[in-house]
Amino acid sequence: IARYLNERGLVPDLILSSSATRAVRTASAIAVVCGCNTVTVDSHLYHATPEEWHLVLNQQPPVSILLAVGHNPGLEELLLDVTGEYHPFKTGSIARLEFEAEGSTWDANWNGTCEMISPRN
Repeated sequence: IARYLNERGLVPDLILSSSATRAVRTASAIAVVCGCNTVTVDSHLYHATPEEWHLVLNQQPPVSILLAVGHNPGLEELLLDVTGEYHPFKTGSIARLEFEAEGSTWDANWNGTCEMISPRN
């Protein structure tokens, strides 16, 4: 996944991770490969609901690319909440969402683009 991100110029400015050991390992490995210097681990994201994801995401500084590392069912539910569509979120997958550059909250600025990327892509 990290190579995929690098090849497409999608290197995150910030990686936001659940405090689960597997999530932290994944976030750290991606940070090393992509050269991302900022990994934030937040214990509130461990088994987080969409509401908890919204709260934590809205507390982050403005960045061009933010990578969130977490678990299901929370991430699938968050995608459904933001996009209004169900997107199966398999282990190791990435949901690439595009947002408008300005606004008060990250989710209020979603422009309708959602691309699911799995390790098999």
